[in-house]
Amino acid sequence: MSDSPPGSISPSRAWELGTGALLLAIAGAGGFVITSLVLAAVLISFLRSDDVDPPPLANWIIEEADTVVGIEVLGFVLTIVYIIGFFVWRSRTRALVRGFGIDPKSLTKHPGVTTWAVASIMSYCLGRAANVNDTQSLDGVTGLLHLATFAGVLRLVGLASLAVGIVGIRRRVHMSLAYHLPVFTPPPAYAMAPAAQPDPVSPPAPARDVPGIDGLPYADEDFWHRVRQAATGADLALLETSGPNTHRWVLVPADQDPAAVRDSLAPGSAITVFTEPPARRPTTGYRPAAAAEYHGLLESAVTGALWYQSVTPRRLTGFLDRAETGGRWALYPVDDPNSLTARLP
Repeated sequence: MSDSPPGSISPSRAWELGTGALLLAIAGAGGFVITSLVLAAVLISFLRSDDVDPPPLANWIIEEADTVVGIEVLGFVLTIVYIIGFFVWRSRTRALVRGFGIDPKSLTKHPGVTTWAVASIMSYCLGRAANVNDTQSLDGVTGLLHLATFAGVLRLVGLASLAVGIVGIRRRVHMSLAYHLPVFTPPPAYAMAPAAQPDPVSPPAPARDVPGIDGLPYADEDFWHRVRQAATGADLALLETSGPNTHRWVLVPADQDPAAVRDSLAPGSAITVFTEPPARRPTTGYRPAAAAEYHGLLESAVTGALWYQSVTPRRLTGFLDRAETGGRWALYPVDDPNSLTARLP
């Protein structure tokens, strides 16, 4: 079963070009920072030595002070450009995904962006300290250059982290749009209030050629009683398998009669109820139980629509990227020993 549904959506070319331009601006700013670090290192080396005549590069720095200042000004201008560009890009990215039922704030959160912000603030504070340092003595000038070097290293770390964050967010956008659930997906009948009267619908088509159904017990009243007991306090995920590679998620509502869920299932299908409820939680550091394959559940944060993904260990990172931008999610081993399994008559 393909991970990408038919008619996958991709970001616009203008957005892709904007992303590339932003990364180029960050790379350019990083180049100016590296240049400043090299010049500072040359001066520090000369000032700490006993040489009377400066080496060629140090001599050029001294004689071409205006050129060096110009380089610093260009670096500062490019820094302002990429900072403004990042916030504009983030705003446009959020606007891009908002119309597809994707949580824009969760999607654009990334540890790399946080690291960049912290490193930039620390670099600014060091720069302020360097501006008030004593420059009337050799030790004062050397100290100034050391502070400037530390500030430059922090800026470089921040720029690298921001670039990693932008690449990661770009990947999330691609994953989220490729596996997009349309905002017009109607909620299932069991999601309605108990007093509501759903419109008449056609009965589900019978399941055919369901793999692994032989030997499963039938879903009798005792099975549904155990399901209702398990769904105490939280919705549970029910996986309906109605054919080869044909899966559908249904939520068993907490503390309610699952009769509406039963009526919505295809006759002859295999059903699996997982006793660990899906939840909206951080994906950072998540490690599932070891398994060769998983059933992945993703929920739209806007519509509540559910999407199924078959997940292998190689596809785990992509699944978690998309899970972080949506609503509730869960990852269940295919042979989960705690699940309740049965077949429908």
